[in-house]
Amino acid sequence: MTTKIGINGFGRIGRIVFRAALKHPDVEVVVLDAGGDVARQIAQMEDLIQQEVDAIIIWPTNGEAVIPAVRKAHQAGIPVIVTNSNIAEQ
Repeated sequence: MTTKIGINGFGRIGRIVFRAALKHPDVEVVVLDAGGDVARQIAQMEDLIQQEVDAIIIWPTNGEAVIPAVRKAHQAGIPVIVTNSNIAEQ
């Protein structure tokens, strides 16, 4: 069984996970970069949810705007790891 991890934003944690995944044949890493575009990042998050990845690592472009996408991931049973900046608490 392959573990699929989505990385949105490629900060320090993304590089660490990517390098570790290269060593494990049963881990697939999907790396996406929204280029600072909030709407694009939300769409990418929704795409990762549709792909039913096993986990998502996100570096939020906007800590408030990504909350609905993070909630959707949690509702789908996908853990979300937030790195490099925080999301707004709600």
